[in-house]
Amino acid sequence: MPGVSPELEEALRHALDIRPERRLASVDALGAALGAPLGMPSGKSLALTIDEPAAQRGLLEAIVRAAAGVLDAAAASIALVDTTTNELVYQAAWGLGADEIVGVRIDHGVGIAGDAVARAKTVLVGNCREDPRFASQIAAGTGYVPHTMAVVPLRRGERAIGALSVLDRRDGEPFSPADSKRGEYFADLIVAALGQF
Repeated sequence: MPGVSPELEEALRHALDIRPERRLASVDALGAALGAPLGMPSGKSLALTIDEPAAQRGLLEAIVRAAAGVLDAAAASIALVDTTTNELVYQAAWGLGADEIVGVRIDHGVGIAGDAVARAKTVLVGNCREDPRFASQIAAGTGYVPHTMAVVPLRRGERAIGALSVLDRRDGEPFSPADSKRGEYFADLIVAALGQF
């Protein structure tokens, strides 16, 4: 490439190699190949948990990050039923507005998540703004209004103990029945990880 150093050209070729085994494995490797290694990672995690979560903080934050990744979602949250008030309490969230959603309490059966928990059934929503169950006041507080949503109840036996909510598929498509099935498998894993809650 005219005007480009051989080192830069080689680094770019390795970064863009069509064969994965020859491609640079990470951004760190690309930085090193360019002669500008990255410094220590910094910044704040997008996964947040309430101050006194019902389960271990690190576990809940790992769950919401993994849920977003597994279901190709822009955001994810875990809400658990408070057995004393029967409210749904958002324990952890990952993504834009996570700091606004953690700690939010909604009454039994309210909102899309509340409906999924009350009926112990997965809910897929293709357009949140048009769904009468959509809790617009929560979205207004976060500054993030999702377009699509999938809410999977966390079931222990026949009883729903909470919900996994995933928002906006990264490809822009609505969540599908296949996503619903993957979400239900993931929800089983979440309930097992939460143990005795």
